[in-house]
Amino acid sequence: MRFLPVFLDLQTGPVLLVGAGDLARAKLRLLAAAGARIRWFATDGHHDVSGLAAADAARIELGEGDPLTADLQGVIAILCAGAGEIGPAMSARAKAVGLPVNVMDDLAHSTFIFPAIVDRGDVVVAIGTGGASPVVARRVFCRRGSAISLASSAAGAKRSMAAFPNLPCAAASGSAWSMARSARWFWPGAAMRLRRR
Repeated sequence: MRFLPVFLDLQTGPVLLVGAGDLARAKLRLLAAAGARIRWFATDGHHDVSGLAAADAARIELGEGDPLTADLQGVIAILCAGAGEIGPAMSARAKAVGLPVNVMDDLAHSTFIFPAIVDRGDVVVAIGTGGASPVVARRVFCRRGSAISLASSAAGAKRSMAAFPNLPCAAASGSAWSMARSARWFWPGAAMRLRRR
């Protein structure tokens, strides 16, 4: 496994987006939907935020000038989509200062990749192929995405664990509570049944 699936805390700083056209706008929509603060350098000079909710658009800072000389203070990641030749140059700059960078469809210049994402509220699943075949990841997403109905289960698990904070969680892997917590499914009544034991 070359790429470790991790989740980036978007509350810790802005994401720098460099690029233009449909590719950049697709990343812009994804980042905005995730609640990111975005600093966008549109390489064609056209900052089209139409179609975004006002609250999402308010979190977008429109960058002006050359993104290769942009202030990177506080930036947590750099994304290049539809950036053309600027993408590899931004990659070199990001790597020089230790920032994670993704140049869309360019593994050689990326330190991270975007997986297909199944988002069911509290449950988010990343499906990746190591950048080898995004089409395969999307197919898995389409086939498995509809089958993943864990959001209500996760919400139920949260409620049950909150309702019984003092339930012992034995270190032994065979304990009923540990098995219930790590099971593929969980329902609110499970904690009640365990408590009665």
